[in-house]
Amino acid sequence: TQAQNYPTPEKNQLTLPSMYQNLFQYFCPSCRRQGFEDLYRQPLDTARAHSLLAALQELCKIENAQPFLKPVPKYVAGYYETIERPIDLGTICKRLRKGQYADFASLAADVGLMFDNCREFNPPGTEMADICEELDALFKKRLHGWMQQHVVHR
Repeated sequence: TQAQNYPTPEKNQLTLPSMYQNLFQYFCPSCRRQGFEDLYRQPLDTARAHSLLAALQELCKIENAQPFLKPVPKYVAGYYETIERPIDLGTICKRLRKGQYADFASLAADVGLMFDNCREFNPPGTEMADICEELDALFKKRLHGWMQQHVVHR
């Protein structure tokens, strides 16, 4: 299976969705930028893809993650008129298993898009918006751990 580059919300620029920019603060100063930039642009090899899949699958096991595991049902009024690029965790995991993410940037863009879509459709303070924030925080925590394992410290 050949990797496909899925367009990012930033029109294919290799930058993290804004909500993940603050992850740089967790790395030692000598490798903060360069180490992550290298990792971000590298092709996802089998080992890295497998470890990312494990992190995503942990997220999928959380009870509140259920609404994010499959596409939003067609009967949800206004969703597909409001959201231009729907995405869900099940689709993301399927793409990752099939090797369809060329690099970490593509995967991070899809996960960020999923949370952005939820925020756009669900007003703040609603149950879904609260679940979105909870899952986003958990994903960032898992992402942080994954990045620490894979960034080469200099």
